[in-house]
Parts: sequence; C-alpha cells; structure tokens
Amino acid sequence: MQTLSESMTAAELAVAITDLEAACGPKGRADLLVSTPPPYRPDDGNRVYLAIRPTGEYNNAPDRIFYAPTWPEAFAAAHAWVLTWHKIHRNDLTRRMAVAIMVATDENGGTCKEKHLIAKGFAAAEITELHVDACRRASEMAGNAPFRVEFAPVPLAAE
Repeated sequence: MQTLSESMTAAELAVAITDLEAACGPKGRADLLVSTPPPYRPDDGNRVYLAIRPTGEYNNAPDRIFYAPTWPEAFAAAHAWVLTWHKIHRNDLTRRMAVAIMVATDENGGTCKEKHLIAKGFAAAEITELHVDACRRASEMAGNAPFRVEFAPVPLAAE
C-alpha cells in the first residue's frame, strides 16, 4: 500500500483506490468523492466519502461507507474494515455452501458434485477453496437434527 497524504494528486488517489479494490478481492469496487455534508448528516467536517463494494455489486447499496476529514483517514478505516469483512464473508460463504451441499446431496440421490454447486451460483475457485470446510460445516449442521422452527404452530395430524 502506498503512503497516503492529505495532498494527494488524482493519479495517487486512483492508485490508492485500485489498491483498496485489490485488497477486497477480484471483484472489489470502491468509490471516492469529496462533498459537502449531506442534508441528513451534521456538518462534522468530514468531506471525504469512500464507499466499498467488496463483491462489486452495484445494484445494491455499498457494503460500507466511510466519511472522514482526510484521504489518509478514510483509506485507513476502509483497509481495516476490509480485513474484518474477509473473515465475515468467508464464514457466510462457507455457511451458504454447506446448505447448498445438503440440498444438492438431497436433490441428486446422495451425491453432490462440483457442477451442482456451480449451478447454485458458486464459482469454481470458491468451491476449490471452501468445499472441505463447507462439508465439515454441513455435517455439523445436519448433526443438530432434528430441526424445528420455534414459536411456529405445530399442524394438527390429518384425520
């Protein structure tokens, strides 16, 4: 990561944004702008607005927005958040893959293949990286059977 300063050029800021996006992963995207405070926020002197979308999805709100008075403060906060996000994202992805493995196994006569997980929206690289942990997680989840939904009414037995 390059050294950041309050007097960065546009080219230096572009490199800093590229570094931040790379820290998110291959799909990471970030937006950086300077603005007056929005009407819904108090004027706290924070003019730097840095929005991060680690998965590159622009159809939703950013995963996180940082407001700061200077470039270095905004980038430092964003980089710290990305480190935490990776752990959370990996755990979420592993859990979703575990459920998909259980569903695919049920749908395919007791077998789950890579192609089944790809059909459920997982990338081949994600499957390679996480399938062992996801299988372990699926076994743990299934081991908690029988499952139930608490506070849901139990249907009456058919007569």
